[in-house]
Amino acid sequence: MSLVGPRLRATEDAERDSSALPFVKERKDLRPGIVGWAELNCGSDDDELGARENLQYDLYYLKNHTLLLDLAILVHAAQMLVLKGS
Repeated sequence: MSLVGPRLRATEDAERDSSALPFVKERKDLRPGIVGWAELNCGSDDDELGARENLQYDLYYLKNHTLLLDLAILVHAAQMLVLKGS
């Protein structure tokens, strides 16, 4: 597990997503993390529409994965924590 990367999905959610959404297997190529691009930019992924949006952000992260993007995600997450705390 790393600091930045997509969150692990529950087994039943992963099975549902793999049959309903394309490119779910590519998400599994990423190392899971504590905070991810999808978690910062979209809300709940309980339904298929939320899962699709979450997958889009994770695939964007997969295609554009750089140290600079990881740092930007960490800074954004820290800002969200500070704003939520105040």
